[in-house]
Amino acid sequence: MHAFLTLHHLGPLQLGLIFAAAFAAGVLDAIAGGGGLITTPVLMLMLPGVPVTGALATTKVSSIAGTTGAALAYARRVELRPRILIPGMLAALPSAWFGARAVSHLDPAVIKPAILGVLIAMALYTWWRPELGLLRGKAPGRRIEPWAAAAVGSALGFYDGFLGPGTGSLLVLAFIVLFGRDFLGASAQAKFFNWASNLGALLWFAPSGSVLWVLAVPMAACNLLGGVIGSRLAIRSGNRWIRRIFLAVVLALIARLGWNLYG
Repeated sequence: MHAFLTLHHLGPLQLGLIFAAAFAAGVLDAIAGGGGLITTPVLMLMLPGVPVTGALATTKVSSIAGTTGAALAYARRVELRPRILIPGMLAALPSAWFGARAVSHLDPAVIKPAILGVLIAMALYTWWRPELGLLRGKAPGRRIEPWAAAAVGSALGFYDGFLGPGTGSLLVLAFIVLFGRDFLGASAQAKFFNWASNLGALLWFAPSGSVLWVLAVPMAACNLLGGVIGSRLAIRSGNRWIRRIFLAVVLALIARLGWNLYG
């Protein structure tokens, strides 16, 4: 009821900012991940009385819509690898459920310094290798691919349910480094993993009553539109452009997490 009263007092400007944030997050997520950089802080700012789990759960509903639109748009234009996608998605969904459940038992601050270190390493690695992701690299053997995909889905699925920021960007880099994809192919396939992890986390959050459905449904529509537009921009603009956006997103994630920890 408290969440309903908070929503009831939101003005047109506040609602407009929230829906614009959902649209922008859909565009960003479709290109390089990192949409949570936009929606979660905006929701926390606009709804100061709502628990963090409420903002995260509402963002998951929005993100599922955006990743669905982006994944379908990519599927028409980009080659997909079912041998990677199916085991990865099957692993990501239950792992994200356990990650979301773990939030109520563990302190996310425990792993934030480790994630900050991973993001810094990602930025340095991408910066020092300007050719990374511009062309396809060497893929692992056919026997290894499904197991590697399941491992990535399990690890990043749990992280997405537990903490979340940067999951899409981590998935993009995993597809480039481990599976030899270029930035466009990595962004496309990351959407399917991310869809599964969002759904897994939501299967825990929704029954607990954390989702603010009054906002979640229109945010989902805005995020869906952003996801479709973002994927088309990525397909049209190519790998070099996606690489620049990817680096910008990772640096923004580093700044946000660093400020959260030490600011």
